[in-house]
Amino acid sequence: GAGVADASEAIAASAGALDASSAHTEGASSTSDADSLACVLDAVSALRAQAATASGAGDWEAAAELYQKCCDQLGACAGSEGSASARAALRKSLLNVAHACTKLERWEEARDASSEVIRVDPACATAYYRRGLALLGLDQPDAAQWDLQRASKLLPGNARVSRALGRAKRAPRSAPA
Repeated sequence: GAGVADASEAIAASAGALDASSAHTEGASSTSDADSLACVLDAVSALRAQAATASGAGDWEAAAELYQKCCDQLGACAGSEGSASARAALRKSLLNVAHACTKLERWEEARDASSEVIRVDPACATAYYRRGLALLGLDQPDAAQWDLQRASKLLPGNARVSRALGRAKRAPRSAPA
């Protein structure tokens, strides 16, 4: 595939495509908007099921692509006036994009998807954890340590977070320029 786009760009790019596919007249009722949203959420649910199957089989490339398709479809629905269910589904899909990209060692994409979640949900421990892993992969141990400390405060006692934080603390630092 073409890879997973920066989450913010994917959301912006998908808005036009989704608007075109769900265009309606000015006189249309809110029922048609609700029907459109329900249709998108149903399609995303099917994509998420396929992505879960792919990730369960270890096919992280397919999983990343399918989760990104979820983000693309949800982007237009999850704006400030969008539904809470669309925003929640987008958040989950972005976290899954970050997870798949981490497995694929596509660190920038994992960082960007996690950052998008943090932008809209600054208390999401999983997003800080996944961004911390991505920053470790990008050889940015200080930034990784900060994110992993935040994740640790939000998820006290979590073994995965503690192990990752330990790796960040032990990671070699570059000498100052």
